[in-house]
Amino acid sequence: QSKRDSRASKARIYWAFGTADTSVPAISSEMLEAAGKTVTVRRVPDAGHGLRPLDSNDWAPVDKEYRAALSWFWMKPL
Repeated sequence: QSKRDSRASKARIYWAFGTADTSVPAISSEMLEAAGKTVTVRRVPDAGHGLRPLDSNDWAPVDKEYRAALSWFWMKPL
């Protein structure tokens, strides 16, 4: 989905990204917020694009983020 499509959408947006992600700049979420979108942002410390800590095979942080995303998805919108 393009940034333009995201800005035009009326859907709630949940965005989790690693602070060490070099694929998707963190400023992308800030641009959506600036455009007036309701964006839930989770920044995963020291994680790359796959939400895992860099140079790690530990999948626990990824599981935690997926569970948080599912929990957010199923909550009632305000």
